[in-house]
Amino acid sequence: MKGAASALLVAIAARRLWPRAGSALHWAASSAAPFYVGHSPALMPAREWRYTFERLARVDLAGQTALVTGANSGIGLATARLLARQGAHVLMACCSPDRCARAVAAIRAGQARARVEAIACDTASLASVRAAGGAALARVRWHGGLDMLVLNAGILASAEPESIDGIERVFATNHVGHHLLVRLLQPALERAARRRGCARVVHVTSHAHYHPPAGGVPLSRAALLESRARAPVLHTYGASKLAQVLCAQELARRVRGARACVLVNAGALTVAYAAASDELRQQRLSGRYFHPIAVEQPPAPAHAANVTLQRAVWALSDELAGLGTVHPT
Repeated sequence: MKGAASALLVAIAARRLWPRAGSALHWAASSAAPFYVGHSPALMPAREWRYTFERLARVDLAGQTALVTGANSGIGLATARLLARQGAHVLMACCSPDRCARAVAAIRAGQARARVEAIACDTASLASVRAAGGAALARVRWHGGLDMLVLNAGILASAEPESIDGIERVFATNHVGHHLLVRLLQPALERAARRRGCARVVHVTSHAHYHPPAGGVPLSRAALLESRARAPVLHTYGASKLAQVLCAQELARRVRGARACVLVNAGALTVAYAAASDELRQQRLSGRYFHPIAVEQPPAPAHAANVTLQRAVWALSDELAGLGTVHPT
C-alpha cells in the first residue's frame, strides 16, 4: 500500500471499549456475541480479514462527497483521511473548531490535493447540529448530494448529566444529535442515491449495544435520566449505542433500499469499508452490522430485531430532536 497508509492502523485501536476486568468477565458471560466482537484484533479469529487497506486503496471515490462526525481524532480522523485519499470531498464535522482546523491541516500536509474542510458540529447540541446540517446542505448543493454520512462522534461518559437541551448527555451526544443530522441531510442523501444508485449512512456503534439497561432503551426523557442515575456507566453508553442500532434498522426499512444504512463496530477500516465498498451497493445490503474485520455479525437479537422497539425509539428520537413524529418520505 502506498505512502503512510499503514500508519493509520494506529487509529484502529482508538475509542475501543476496555472495561475493568470484573465488568469484562460479566460482559463475556452475558453476551450473545462472539467473544472477539468489539475487542482487540488480537482476540479475533485466526483467519484472513475480509477487507483490507490494500483493497480500499483500489476504490475510486472521485466526485463523491462524505461527511464524518467526530473527525478531529481517532477513528473519525482516520476515516476522513482514508476517504480523502481515495478522492472523496470530505466534510469534517467536529465539536471543536480549533481541533478540527488542525485535523484538516494535518490531512492536507500529507495529501496536498486532499479536498477536506471543517464544519462545526457539537452533537450534544441540537442548535449546533441544525447549523451544521444547514452548512453541509449548502456545501453539497453543487456536488450532486451527499454520498456518505459517517456518524462517528461519541462519548463513553460525561460528568454532566444533561445536554444543553435537557437530554441525558451520553444519549444526546451519541444518538439524538446524529438522528437529527440524518433527518436534516436526507434530501442530500436522496439526491446522491438517485444519481449513483446508493448513498451510505454509516453508524459507528459498539459491542456495548449488547449490554443496555434492563429492557433496552429507556423510552422517555425522564426515564433516560433516571436510568443514568441508577445504571452502570457502561449500560448508559450501551443504551445510546443500542438506540443507534434500532434507528438504523428502522431507517433501512423506511427508505426501502434507496440508501444503504449500515452499522459498524469501531474500527477505521470497517468504517471505510461500509462507506466506500462497492460490495454493499452491488448486494444492496441495508441495516447490516459489521465488526472490525468487516465480517457481518447479527446485532443483539433480544432487542435489535424488535420492530416495535425500533419504532418506539425512532419516535422518541424524533421527539427529543424537536421533530415531533414527522417521518421521512
